[in-house]
Amino acid sequence: VFFAPHLTQRYWLPTDMDPANLASIAAWREEADAANLLPPRQLDVRDPVWAIDCDLPAPVSAIVNINMLLISPWSCCEALFAGAAETLNQRAVVTLYGPFKRDGVHTADGEWASVKRTPCAASLSILGVGIFESGL
Repeated sequence: VFFAPHLTQRYWLPTDMDPANLASIAAWREEADAANLLPPRQLDVRDPVWAIDCDLPAPVSAIVNINMLLISPWSCCEALFAGAAETLNQRAVVTLYGPFKRDGVHTADGEWASVKRTPCAASLSILGVGIFESGL
């Protein structure tokens, strides 16, 4: 929701698996009042087919993944890239955001460094899919 009013040349499709998170995203979307912010859709990255692009105003040409990988099992990371490979064209990008480790050391301070992985965090799947109207 944050990106849409700041990057207005792009459509944004927020997604999540959890109905409560989708309701929260919908409320934030209404408050943002950004014409390029599409209604949120349910998506579990582990699904073999992502039914997200059937009626979009433009082809999906980028995926922005925010704060999923740090709490998800490795299978969700694999599923994210498998789904991206099926959804995106060869010139598209996948952008990851979140705290990571570099040389075994967390790059973020505070609560992020102590977050524990959950058995299945795919309910916090892709929170933002950028849909570009034209090339990158």
